[in-house]
Amino acid sequence: MTNEKNMVLSSLKLPLAAIALAASVFVLAAQPSADEVRQLLATELPKRFAAAHADGNGRLSRAEAMSAMPRVYQHFDDIDTDHDGYVTQADIERAVYEKLLPVMGR
Repeated sequence: MTNEKNMVLSSLKLPLAAIALAASVFVLAAQPSADEVRQLLATELPKRFAAAHADGNGRLSRAEAMSAMPRVYQHFDDIDTDHDGYVTQADIERAVYEKLLPVMGR
């Protein structure tokens, strides 16, 4: 590499590091608080759950979760604690309160 290219690359390191730091701070700031998660559980989960379980039986199958609630699908086995192949809205709420909120440290 030529000296000129080295100088250009070196001059970009600090601005790129600053951008990366700013982006990580933004991502951390964008994370919802525990109170916001609780509020979302109360307001959004019932709507999303009702829309996701297409047959209206009050349970969400793995296939329904895959197509409509990808985060639930990602953690389906952890949420489906009785391993019956379905999760209920209560199962999802319990998983959030028992597993997510304690990890958030709040």
